[in-house]
Amino acid sequence: MLFQIIIGLLIILPICVMLYMKLPQFGAKVTEERIKEFAESPQFKKGRFRNYDFARADMSFSKLPKLIRQSVFSGVNKIPDEDLPQLQRSKQEFAGITDDSLRMTWFGHSAYLVEIEGKKIFFDPMLGPAASPIFFAVRRFNQKLPLRAEDLPELDAVIFTHDHYDHLDYSTILKIKDKVKHFYTPLGVGDHLIKWGVPSDRVTQLDWYQDVKIDHLKLICTPTQHFSGRTFADRDRTLWSSWVLQSEKKNIFFNGDSGYFKGFKEIGDKYGPFDVCFMECGQYHYMWKENHMVPEETAQAFLDLRGQQLIPLHWGSFTLAPHDWYDPIERLSRACDSLDIHLVTPRIGESISYTNRMLSEAWWRDSM
Repeated sequence: MLFQIIIGLLIILPICVMLYMKLPQFGAKVTEERIKEFAESPQFKKGRFRNYDFARADMSFSKLPKLIRQSVFSGVNKIPDEDLPQLQRSKQEFAGITDDSLRMTWFGHSAYLVEIEGKKIFFDPMLGPAASPIFFAVRRFNQKLPLRAEDLPELDAVIFTHDHYDHLDYSTILKIKDKVKHFYTPLGVGDHLIKWGVPSDRVTQLDWYQDVKIDHLKLICTPTQHFSGRTFADRDRTLWSSWVLQSEKKNIFFNGDSGYFKGFKEIGDKYGPFDVCFMECGQYHYMWKENHMVPEETAQAFLDLRGQQLIPLHWGSFTLAPHDWYDPIERLSRACDSLDIHLVTPRIGESISYTNRMLSEAWWRDSM
């Protein structure tokens, strides 16, 4: 009887996995036709996108047991004991055009609504409850958002850095797709949006160093050192990027995810200095040092970019690495102090208007 049960499970489980993988949240499959189109990109080599110098973390299955042990038995405080402080917002607060030339609102992790000179632009609007295709895994610290996705205002643009679940969320796209004038993504990422019902004429996909106009604004797709994929089978089949957003008055850099690499200095030399740099500082580990910076590297990358003020991303919402939830911002804060970098740290849901020295407060320490 036990033998029959084991055989049954061996037959049923692969079938269940195959059926589950057909659910829409996994996104579009890369077709042979698209692979031929991607071959025109200097970043596409032997069927996959590549970083500078082919930098790539070795995340083989052989390392998985060690990582699981560290995650389970590390003894770190990976999740806050209670909800982090955040501001609840109403949709009326985002109606119309702000009088400020630049106002920025953090929705947690890497999701930022940037209102700049009459335009509303949302970077990496991941507003779902879990940074995973499995609804009960990698849950958000604060399940309640500052503002529901369906209550967001009409958006002039939504910009994605890559297709990982903590940046590109299927449920969010379903809620906002009809209120977004245009989507901008690195190569291949826009295919997911089109599969999820966004008309193809409202999706622009760019390679590194390509640019486009959003009325009076200029958007430039710039390099980063990371990887992509929504399943194990499609790793590096879509491109990843950072972005430069320029107006006549302001110059903004949005990092997305990245390991530390020479591209930061190249971007700084070519497009800097920047009034504001949005930089990732969390979810790091030595096993994937090529893909994510430690906070001290974030500070150095900011200097390479010739930034004026640094706003941290990629922390305070999800546990994606075996470190204390507050470790990224604490380490970055110390690094910035030592290097005389002005670090700007709004609460989740808080809007900050641009000044030459925006206010900063270590609010997270009350929750440590």
